[in-house]
Amino acid sequence: MKIKLAILVALVVAAVWAVLANEPAKQGQGAILNLESERNLESPQPLACVPLSDITAQHNPVDLITGVAQCIEQERYAQAADLYTAAMTHGYYDTLRVSDQTAHQALMVTRMNAFAQAEQADLVALQDAIAARLEVPELCQQLTTLGAPQYHPDYMIQHGMEAFSAMPEDKGGLVADFDAQAAWEHALQTVPKCGVDTAAD
Repeated sequence: MKIKLAILVALVVAAVWAVLANEPAKQGQGAILNLESERNLESPQPLACVPLSDITAQHNPVDLITGVAQCIEQERYAQAADLYTAAMTHGYYDTLRVSDQTAHQALMVTRMNAFAQAEQADLVALQDAIAARLEVPELCQQLTTLGAPQYHPDYMIQHGMEAFSAMPEDKGGLVADFDAQAAWEHALQTVPKCGVDTAAD
């Protein structure tokens, strides 16, 4: 009986020590997962479900995607499609000017966060609306008139690994000698296919 009791006590003690030994590792893991820099995925001017004519070059993709999510909730898919296309165009432009490649995932994470609660049917409706709106010349006209983004892409820069290292102030997370006009034209041609002949596609 004493032997069995001793074995039981030993097993309990071993189990307790195992939990205690594992606790710091869990805490450390949690600290790493929760590590987040200031202004990461920041939305300085979050939008409601508004028409494309209401946005400005000061709205970053997180602002725009916030509006997309609200449009989806209201089942206003055409407006959601326009805001989504603007967000992706701005976001693509930002990937061209933000030097830290690891920061470019900010756009994907923003979309995942915004659409996490959306129903599959809503996402299909959004996809169909995007395809339809890309056929409307007015969309490219509005985006072209809007012009290149005028905000500093902190939401993306602060999402990358360089945000946790000392970056030279003169670099600021941006590509040196960046050609804003050429990059904006490239973004318009790449995302909404503005100025691109797609008849042969």
